[in-house]
Amino acid sequence: MAGGGGDNNDVFWPGYVDAISNLVLNLLFVVAILTIAVFLFAIELGRKQGAKVGALEQEKGVPVKTVDKQEKVEKARLEEEVNSLRKQVATLKAAAATTVVPTPSPEALTAPAASPAAAPAATPPANIPSEGHTPP
Repeated sequence: MAGGGGDNNDVFWPGYVDAISNLVLNLLFVVAILTIAVFLFAIELGRKQGAKVGALEQEKGVPVKTVDKQEKVEKARLEEEVNSLRKQVATLKAAAATTVVPTPSPEALTAPAASPAAAPAATPPANIPSEGHTPP
């Protein structure tokens, strides 16, 4: 049985695949645990920072109520500005509604467009200098 035997001693890939899959699963487990740990530490750090900010506000004499009052004043100012802008929009809409826009006749809509060669060249108004011309 030296030449054509059924020995499979040289097949090593099933063990290799098992080792790699175990390594990957273990690494994923470690990454999941570390992610949870970092998340919990971030939450705890946020709590500590919030407590420090509150302590500094009390230490410097800036009560939380003052900050709330300032926020309320700013909110009231912004709401007043928004209401003013809404009134302006309503005024402009009313002005636009009263403006009469001439409606073109159906003949003008179906008439062929004039060729660009037949149209006269546009000239700038007298008070606007043309390109390349500098005022004296």
